[in-house]
Amino acid sequence: MAALAAAEGVEDVDAFLQRFEEDELYNLLDLRPRDVRLFAQYWNKHHAFGSWTEILADFVETSFVELNPAHQVKQELSLERGLAALSRIAAASVLTRQPHITLPTSAPLPGALDGRKLFADWEPRLFGELFANGLFVHKGEAAVQLPQGALTDYLAARWFAARSRMGMSAQDLRDALFVQVFDEARWRVPVS
Repeated sequence: MAALAAAEGVEDVDAFLQRFEEDELYNLLDLRPRDVRLFAQYWNKHHAFGSWTEILADFVETSFVELNPAHQVKQELSLERGLAALSRIAAASVLTRQPHITLPTSAPLPGALDGRKLFADWEPRLFGELFANGLFVHKGEAAVQLPQGALTDYLAARWFAARSRMGMSAQDLRDALFVQVFDEARWRVPVS
C-alpha cells in the first residue's frame, strides 16, 4: 500500500498510512490497487481523510470524471444521472441480496440482477459508459458488481433518501418495497 500511495504522489506516506489505520479505512473498500489510488487522490486533495460519507461521496463523484482528454468530448453520462444509476443498482442489490448484475449487453445470468430490466428506461448507448465506471468489480465478461459493504450501503441509502425527498413518506416507501405476511410483525422483501 505504501508503494502504491507513493506512486500516486502522496508525499508523507507514513502520515497517510497512520491516518488510514487510525480512521479504520481498511473497512471502507476491499483495497484493490485502483481503490488505493482513490484514497491517495483524496489525501492529496485534502491532506487528510474526512468522514466515511465524505470519502465515499468523493469516490463516486471522481469515478465519473473522464481523465483521458480524448474521451472527455464523447462523455454523455452526467454525474447526476450516473450517481442515480449507481444508487439504483445498489438499492436493487441490497433489496434482493444479489450483488451481481448482468451487463445489459449480455444474456441474463442465473442469480444475477438483469441489467436490461433494471435499466429498461435507458438509452442503450449509455450502458457502456455506466458499466465502464471504475467502481465496478468485473465478474467474468457478462456481469459486474459494486463493492459490497460501505460503498453499496452508501449508494442504496442515497436511493432511499432521494425517494424521501420526492415526497414519499417512510410508510409509503415501506409499503412499496416490503410485504407483511398475515399477522407477522416482520416485514419482508418479496422474492420478485
